[in-house]
Amino acid sequence: MNKGDWSGKLEFQCAFGHKFTASPRLVPEGGHWCDECERICWNYGNRAKVDPFFAQVWDPLHGPDELREYPKEVSEKDV
Repeated sequence: MNKGDWSGKLEFQCAFGHKFTASPRLVPEGGHWCDECERICWNYGNRAKVDPFFAQVWDPLHGPDELREYPKEVSEKDV
């Protein structure tokens, strides 16, 4: 990756060990993250417990036992 290149793909690893590729622009601007985790459910509370970067936003607004896990009823594989 070249300095200043926000559209080139990089390899990321989520807090649960899944690896995926995305551009640096897609993550903060698009809000996209691990497609393996996001495919099953939105698991924000559990993610905050193992991801300090995400926890800095989640923790001030939620209690320690507030997991807010939302199972997905439809995934992109169903469409």
